Amino acid sequence: MISKGHSPVTSDDRGDDRGADVDVAAKSRRALLGAGLIGAALAITGGRPAAASGAPTGVELELLEFAMRLELAARDLYHASVDSGGLVDIASVMREQHEAYAQSLAAFTGLSARGRLDDVYDSLVTDFASDDDEAVALAAYDLESIAVATHTELIRLLERADAAALVASILAIEARHCAVLADAAGLGGDLDALLVNDADPLLPEDLS
Repeated sequence: MISKGHSPVTSDDRGDDRGADVDVAAKSRRALLGAGLIGAALAITGGRPAAASGAPTGVELELLEFAMRLELAARDLYHASVDSGGLVDIASVMREQHEAYAQSLAAFTGLSARGRLDDVYDSLVTDFASDDDEAVALAAYDLESIAVATHTELIRLLERADAAALVASILAIEARHCAVLADAAGLGGDLDALLVNDADPLLPEDLS
């Protein structure tokens, strides 16, 4: 169902100007864990048409549904952590936040907030279903890093400014999650863990 990797469009198969845009997107993704998160995320949304009337359709809808299903997978992973007694305080908060993000995307698209990305959930649930706080924090850090990379890529692919801004607002908070989880995992002194995101995005298979 999902493809993990770089954007399906690279500087090799686009013109020079667009190749520069891809490079900017990649640098933006690496910078999003640092200062100015919201400004950096919203900068990626520039050059899009003003909000259209009605709910998104076509590819735009598929991209937003994918984002929603990723949020639902994250919610359920944190639920597994809470049920297992791992990192309960942080996991409880992040579970509720991912639920709220999924509901926001559902309201925007007119879809029901259901249907998590099972591939994501199944690949990580063993790491989350643990009472080892540090192990859960490390797994959650990886998850949030993937979410940041994925949403950054989705922003680049979305055409509507209102859709891109919604995803950017979610992305900015998830980037802050990474900093909290890095500290909980004992990586608070690792500047790369705090400031750099090298995770690859997840993409809908039929759009990759």
